[in-house]
Amino acid sequence: MLVLKNFKDLTDKCRKITEALYRVTDLMPEQEPLKWSLRERAMGIFSKITELKDIPIYKKARNLEEIIHSTSGILNFLELASAASFISQLNFEVLKREYLALVNFIEDRKEEFLPTEPVLIQPLPSNINSLTQANDKGHNRQNNKISAKEMSVKDDIDRKSKIIAILNNNKDWVSIKDIIFAFKDVGPKTVQRELSAMISEGLLKTIGEKRWRKYALKTN
Repeated sequence: MLVLKNFKDLTDKCRKITEALYRVTDLMPEQEPLKWSLRERAMGIFSKITELKDIPIYKKARNLEEIIHSTSGILNFLELASAASFISQLNFEVLKREYLALVNFIEDRKEEFLPTEPVLIQPLPSNINSLTQANDKGHNRQNNKISAKEMSVKDDIDRKSKIIAILNNNKDWVSIKDIIFAFKDVGPKTVQRELSAMISEGLLKTIGEKRWRKYALKTN
């Protein structure tokens, strides 16, 4: 019953966020591609969540990872819509908070969404302390894994948000050298990967080659 309740709660949360996103994007021009990209991604996330309850476990795991990845992508598009003044800063912050809460809800209940197969109980070891210590270590590893995943999503969003802010503050093209220079604590290859991902997602446009390459926000 708890698992079914979690699925229902997750679906309800996502439905409310999707409805809110539709209301916010109603104010955007019909001919603006960003409006339809946001709605398409929001519906993609909602569709994957609604089918979670009725699909095999191996597909559930894949769906959950895709939902988390898609949430990162939709936040980048919302950041761009806010930077281009298509949506207000307040609406952006509300949607961002709710989508991140959705990711946290999934991460906190992943073991309940993905139950493992029952196993035969083995006899307890002669030294019960060794079992307790092993379980503690396994629990700590699991907590560290979840924390690392959450931090990875947050870092990815933060880097892309910073790139958007840099480009939004410049009316002209910005060189790759200047963008990399703005990231003191991140390696050049990491920044280049983020830029490539943002181009693939339709967030940026680019001119030039290699070290002469320049970037700008793609708003239409």
